[in-house]
Amino acid sequence: MTTNIGDALFTKVQQKVLTLFFGQPDRSFYLSEVVRLATMGTSVVSRELSKLADAGLLIKSKQGNQNHYQANKASPIFNELFNIVKKTFGISGLLKAAIVPLAAQLEQAFIYGSVAKGEEHAGTTPY
Repeated sequence: MTTNIGDALFTKVQQKVLTLFFGQPDRSFYLSEVVRLATMGTSVVSRELSKLADAGLLIKSKQGNQNHYQANKASPIFNELFNIVKKTFGISGLLKAAIVPLAAQLEQAFIYGSVAKGEEHAGTTPY
């Protein structure tokens, strides 16, 4: 049996949460939104968000009565973690997370250019 690298390194919850946040690092999400998009339970997602925020990988902020979370681009391992997520869960996972808000309006989506060729570089937008 072959184990996927992502499965060896991260639980399914971690994969879904990391894909969501690193797929849209400029966007913040509130707890129930992450629960809905990750299709996981509230308590398990809440624990994961707390762990990631405590580790400095996510920024937690209060907006009204909601806690919002966002990828911490100032984290010393932001770029490395982004690349690990991209390489282990695949660019398609990151792109799926990025287009979730538009899913109802889309019939098809395509990956093209340097990303499709696997030749993306520092100047390439990853999502």
